[in-house]
This record gives sequence, C-alpha cells and structure tokens, in this order.
Amino acid sequence: MGEAPTLFVRRASGLVRTVGPWTALATAMSWTIGGGVNWLLVKVSYDNPGASVPLAFLIVGIAAVIASVAYTYLLMTMPRTGGDYVYISRAINPLLGFVLTWGYWIATAIAVGTIAFWDVWYWGLSLQIAGAALKSQSIVELGNLLATSPEWMLILGTVFTIGMGLVSLLGIRAYSRLIWALFAIPVLGSAIFFGAMLAGMGGAKALWDATFGAGTWDQILSIARAHGWDPAVYGTFSWESTAGALLSPMFAFVGSWAMVTYIGGEIREVSRTAIWGGVLAVVVIALYMVGAAFLLYGAYGEFVSAYTFAFMEAKDELAAIMPYAGRPMLPLFAAGLLPGQPILQLIVALMAALWLLNDIPAFYLVSTRLPFAWSFDRFFPEKFAEVNRYGSPTYSILLATAIGEISVIWWYLAEKIGYSGAVGFINTMDGLSTFLWWFPSVFGGAAAAILPFIRRDLYEKSPLRHEVAGVPLMSVFGVLTMLFNFWLYLSLIGSGAAIFDMLWVSLFYAAGAFIFIGYLVYNQRRGVDIRTLFMEIPPT
Repeated sequence: MGEAPTLFVRRASGLVRTVGPWTALATAMSWTIGGGVNWLLVKVSYDNPGASVPLAFLIVGIAAVIASVAYTYLLMTMPRTGGDYVYISRAINPLLGFVLTWGYWIATAIAVGTIAFWDVWYWGLSLQIAGAALKSQSIVELGNLLATSPEWMLILGTVFTIGMGLVSLLGIRAYSRLIWALFAIPVLGSAIFFGAMLAGMGGAKALWDATFGAGTWDQILSIARAHGWDPAVYGTFSWESTAGALLSPMFAFVGSWAMVTYIGGEIREVSRTAIWGGVLAVVVIALYMVGAAFLLYGAYGEFVSAYTFAFMEAKDELAAIMPYAGRPMLPLFAAGLLPGQPILQLIVALMAALWLLNDIPAFYLVSTRLPFAWSFDRFFPEKFAEVNRYGSPTYSILLATAIGEISVIWWYLAEKIGYSGAVGFINTMDGLSTFLWWFPSVFGGAAAAILPFIRRDLYEKSPLRHEVAGVPLMSVFGVLTMLFNFWLYLSLIGSGAAIFDMLWVSLFYAAGAFIFIGYLVYNQRRGVDIRTLFMEIPPT
C-alpha cells in the first residue's frame, strides 16, 4: 500500500495575509449595507402596518453586536479562512460545520448574481433622482430604462458579475483596492443622507413640496388614502407588527458579525484587525442602520408608509404627480429634503446603487473561501484549494463566477417569462437566503460557548482572553449569541414561511450531508486520519 496522504491538501494554505484593519472594516460594511437598509427599511412600513421599524432594527442590531463579540473571540482563537465551517467543525462537529456552511455558500453564491442583476434597478433610481436634480429629462429616461428593462439588467448584471470575478483573480490586495474605490462615494452619500434627515426634522413637508412641487405631499397622502391606506392603522404602534417587521433588519444585518472570519487566514495583525472587522464594524453598521431608521421615520413619520403604499398600490397615479415614480428608498427621501441642491442630490442618489454594488466583492470573498476551506480539509474536490501566484483560489473563484452568472440569467428569465415553475424558483431561493445565512450563527455561538472548555489548547493561545470569576467572556457571549439568534431564527419561521420553503432548506442541508459523508468514506479508504484532521486547525 502507498503512503497515507497528509492531513491537509498541502502544508501551507498559499493565501496571503494582506487584509488590514481598515479593509476589514470596509469589507464588513460593504457586505451588510445594501438593499436591506436602503429598500427594506422603507418597504417594511408597507408590509407591517403599525410596526415600529426603528425598534425592529434596534433589536436586531443589539443581537448583531453581541454576535460580533463572540465571533471576534473565535477569530482570535482560530485565525483561519472558512468562518463558521472552521469554528463549528473544530469545536462541535465536522458534519454540522459542513452542512450549515453548505447552505450558507449556496445562498451567497446565488446572491452574487442576484445583487448584480438588481443593482441595475438601483442605478435606474439613482439616475432618476440625478436627472430630476439636474433638470435633465434624458437622464431621467435613462433611469427609467435601467429600472424597467430586463435586457439591460441582464447585460450590466453580467458585466458586474464577471468583472468582479476577474478582479478577484488578481488577489486580495487588488480586491481591497476595488472595495475602497467603491466605498468612498456611498460613505459621502450616507453622510449627506444623515445631514438631510436632521435638517428635515419638523420641516419635511415644506422641503418635499419645494423639491417635487407645491402640494405634492398632500396629493400623495390622498392617493394612499383612496387606495386603502389608513393612518389610524399604519400610525398606531403594534407589538405584533413590530415582531413581523424583524425579518427586514435580519436580512439587513445577517452575516455582518462573521464576514471577516471567512477571510481569517488572509488578515494581518490579527489581534487588531479582528476587532476592527468584527466588533467595531458591527457597532458602526448598527449605528448606521438604527440611526437611519430613527432619522427617516423621525423626519417623515407616517408619510413613509403612505408614499410606499401609493407606490405599491397606485404607481401610475403617483407617477402623474411626481417627476418620476421614484421607488421608496432612502436616497429618494434624502433628495426630497434637499431642494435646490442638485450636487448633493446627485451624490445621495448614487448612495444605494454603490452600496449594493460594493456588496458583490464582499459576497465573492465568502462564496470563494468556503469551497477553498472544504477542499483544503479534503472534503470537496481538491482542485478548489489551488491558489494562483496572487494568492487567490482560482477554481473556487471560477465556480463562484459561474454560479453568479447563472443567477443573473435565471433572474432575467423570471422577469421575461414570469415567476412560475422552475424559472420562478430563483425568487424562492432569494426568500430562503436569510434562513440559510442566519442559522449557522446559532451554532457559531455554541462553538464560542464551549470552545474554552473542550479546546483549551486553542483557547490559551488566543491573544484575546477575558474571564470573570473563572468564566470566559467568550462563553458568555457565545451563549447570548445562541439565545438571541435562535429566538430571531424562530421568528423567521413564525413569519409565515411555507412548509415547502422549509422543505427546500432541509433538502439543501441533506445534500450537504451526503457530500460530506461521501468524502468521509473516500478519505477513510485512502488513509486520511479524520479524527486528527478535525482536531487540528488548517495551516497558514
């Protein structure tokens, strides 16, 4: 018989540690700030009459900050690429670690194309706002085209998907530069948004009418009332509706606490970068999202739900009184408070489109590093562990690019021929993504809770250890993460998820289990010491 293979595919990962604190912070923010805050923070007021949207975002924001502390401890203990897969497989069970991150990977890889396709829709809104600000009907019409043409969404979505994939082949240093290049303008736009909301407190109606035309505010309220919007219902606080509204901030925040852990083997100055990309990043994100919610609803009040209701129920009537039937997103409401300031309106108009575009590089990092981590452990085709001269996992990137492009084409077909049958399943997948992204964090919390006790060897090597009365704070925050994230996960199930949706989630996990067991049998037959492999953390 031949000599038994080494534990891992090779003795060194081949990844390059170049990610510093600022890039870790920017990457976590880029992963998180996108459609969840710019669109769902507004639309949730229509879906859940009587909900306190700011309170819903605050609840989930607190849970996200707690989880970020647990995950920062985990990253300090095991600074390796793979995130939840590494933590759960080493601290709890390798099958569980693979299965949960298999679902996470499916959702993320498909989301690359989803984001690329629908970001064109966001660019349409941005150009509508910009055209109105600059008094250019041609720019407004271009915005209308991008917001309504599946063909242009296909073309530009393909450009975004393949373009980002090609850049990712050049290494994480080049990718970091791309993230920073896309980061500056939306940050500036966000600053203008916050300034506009503060300026609009108590005077939003006058500013809106000055921007879009005298009497527009009241006309929008009239349209909404005529089609069933009731201020007594939408303006009266309801705990039940607020609980129902938790889905939107969960989608907005999901994975923010874990983003940097998926590139853990590529960060330098681990003791500093882990904090910047973990706790600090999530605190900034929570302040951003919760602050945006309180300021938007503080400035506009029930008008947010009225405008959204009019857009959803009477779009043609709304278009007749507005320069354009602007989608109810944060840039629209910010622009409405900046009359006579076209440059500021232009910058804030770019905010949502660029924040969402910046999601793609971050999503690529996760959707490429998970296949790399599995294959490095010999539980996925070993080809996906190969890296090029830039330190990028070439075949994992090509796989993610292919799945992303399939997603773009799938969305195009659904827009063209209708959301039914197999074509419409892409919309089902989009709805399932929050389930697949959220659930692993429950077990990530469990890993943080027990690791100081069952893997004392790893815990004592961590540069970040705190104990109170002999109890590791890592365990405390791990238990709290389990508690809050499982409670919120149950709220997802209670929000009306269909039994067939849960069946799909189960089938995804079952497929992952079969893959893992298949490789388990294969690796045992060729002499890989499985028990020892999962007692070790992968080499740097």
